[in-house]
Amino acid sequence: MKTSELTGLALDWAVAKCGGENLDYWFEKFTGGADRRAFITKYSSNWAQGGPIIEREKITLDYLKVEGAIRWEARHFDDAGKFRSLEYGPTPLIAAMRCYVASKLGIDVDIPDGLKNGYIAFFNGRRVEVYAESLYQAQSKAIEIFKPAKSKRHMVHVHLAEEGGVPVIHTPHY
Repeated sequence: MKTSELTGLALDWAVAKCGGENLDYWFEKFTGGADRRAFITKYSSNWAQGGPIIEREKITLDYLKVEGAIRWEARHFDDAGKFRSLEYGPTPLIAAMRCYVASKLGIDVDIPDGLKNGYIAFFNGRRVEVYAESLYQAQSKAIEIFKPAKSKRHMVHVHLAEEGGVPVIHTPHY
């Protein structure tokens, strides 16, 4: 997955990997079946957890307004002042954590399926759940599963159901 697209649990997992944390517990269940994810460090959304990384790694942040949209830019230089990475995000923490991950792991990161987004795909009265990095990739996986004729591939519909381990609720706008 592109570092520039990481969010939520996937981004927090990648930050933990950069920091050398034991990643096995990210997929374990507590006694009684409770999901441990509720107790995992939230580097990309909690300043008390992500802030020390920004300070330690000397990541600089800039606020940008591009075509009316707010965007944050994060830059990382090593102790000698040599440029290491540049990333963007909708919040300063997301931009900074993406920048940190890019400087340690590169611009592509292998994310476990359990941390990818979950999608539900529909075709010809059938339904399947797939995990993918993007809507396009989810549709491609669904087409492989359903095997529709080439002329009917456009009839495979895919909807986001889970983002970073959190269920997505779709509601109509009236």
